[in-house]
Amino acid sequence: MERSNKEMLKIVEDNRTKLDDVMAMKDKKEEYDEMVVKVVSIQTES
Repeated sequence: MERSNKEMLKIVEDNRTKLDDVMAMKDKKEEYDEMVVKVVSIQTES
């Protein structure tokens, strides 16, 4: 029982780390998308 709880805690911790990574990647993608929009708008103005 105790071993099972430790394994579950490790899995939850791993999932939380993966979720943090996914959220960080999502933030970076949003930054990238914003930059692309800015560049495209500058190019169309030129």
